[in-house]
Amino acid sequence: MPTIAYREATVADVGALARIRAASWGTEPYWESRISGYMRGELHPQHSLPPRVVFVAAEQGVLVGLIAGHLTRRFGCDGELEWLDVIPERRRTGIAGALLRTLARWFQAHGAKRICVDVDPRNTPARAFYRKHSAEDLNPHWLVWPDITALVRFTTADRILACLKGIATGDAVGKQTETLSQEEVLQWFPSGIHGFEGPPGSVIPRYVGNAKHEWRIGETTDDTERTIAVARAIITDRNVSHVSIGRELLRCKKCVHPGLKSLWEFHEAADPTRIATSHDGCGAAIRVAPVGIFYTSHRFDDLLTGAREAAMSTHGGSHAIAAAAATAAAVSAAIDEPSPRQVLEVAEYAAAESERRWPGPTAPAFAKAVHAVHDYLERLPALRPADIAASCLPNQPMTIVPLALGLATVMQSAQEAILIAANIGADSDSVASIAGGILGAMYPTTVNPDWYGVVETINDHDLVAIANELAPLRH
Repeated sequence: MPTIAYREATVADVGALARIRAASWGTEPYWESRISGYMRGELHPQHSLPPRVVFVAAEQGVLVGLIAGHLTRRFGCDGELEWLDVIPERRRTGIAGALLRTLARWFQAHGAKRICVDVDPRNTPARAFYRKHSAEDLNPHWLVWPDITALVRFTTADRILACLKGIATGDAVGKQTETLSQEEVLQWFPSGIHGFEGPPGSVIPRYVGNAKHEWRIGETTDDTERTIAVARAIITDRNVSHVSIGRELLRCKKCVHPGLKSLWEFHEAADPTRIATSHDGCGAAIRVAPVGIFYTSHRFDDLLTGAREAAMSTHGGSHAIAAAAATAAAVSAAIDEPSPRQVLEVAEYAAAESERRWPGPTAPAFAKAVHAVHDYLERLPALRPADIAASCLPNQPMTIVPLALGLATVMQSAQEAILIAANIGADSDSVASIAGGILGAMYPTTVNPDWYGVVETINDHDLVAIANELAPLRH
């Protein structure tokens, strides 16, 4: 499923923008005149000031949405949202919300907080959308944001909760295609994955009659179960200890079977003090986010040691520990609000330092893999699951976590990254879970609230309570 790119519009976009607007009301020539006049500063809404902007949403180069706004003196406001439109077939996919946040950042950069928007009283869906995004009624025709920058301003607690929600929703959505090849994904889901493909709580069709477990739509896997176990251990001990984590991991029940040796051996030993000396899979990386939540990114040594402590009950291989260190560092950095490039650099450095401290029998390679996958994704003109699967299918340790970190640092939406991972297949739930958690921390409103509602209903994780206990411990 292609990703959505958001950028400032140019005059060359006017024709496409006019077609989007004319599909709902008016003619294309009418809208071409209005939009071009607005962009050139020749058309002036009442009380408007010169600074103005138009942003577009593009999918594979095709415009699918727009938003426009300007500074104003109307109603004593600082700015006004002029137009917001998304093509019908791409509505209710998060694009309108992303466009609104993009414009909010523009207003923030121009020192504008109080923003108004004119909405027909009969346009119930539009008014509901704006109210959902914190707008308040001003009069029968107008709504207002007392401070629109609140849409792009989040507390540490907000980011921690969104991280956990991103992990759980990515896990559940991604589970639908786990272990499938690209061809098999399309056989089971001819139109691709667009969220939960079926009634929540019903058995995923491909798992009907499965001898190990009939996985349900919306159900999370051992990825989320063990993430919560690590969180419980940290909350209890106010520290990161492999013994405490081992104790909590022994309470986990999902995916404990001989086919998953790292977990099977640990549960067979039934010893919370056990230290694994082998296994290089991604099982440690998928549960390590609470370590990144517990330690701020400047506590680098603690992050590395904590990631190893969280890994060693089941995974002792150098690559597994490096993957856990990179993931914990990326989560921690994401909560601290740096740029995506800085998140990537922190993850790469953590992986390289981990490989140096706890080397394996082969030359260090994990940090290089993270860098290579990111650079590949960054060069792609569009993120298409088939292209990604052909070059870095997440079916082995050197592609699973690197792909998750790559998606998390080239994309700006947890929802979109989760869909990309789910439509790739292979270890889709791990990639979606890790990428969803990091992007949730960076862009909290991009975690799909409807998906999370399903996840919480099906699993009863109470991630809000867990986040509330973890947030005060971050140091």
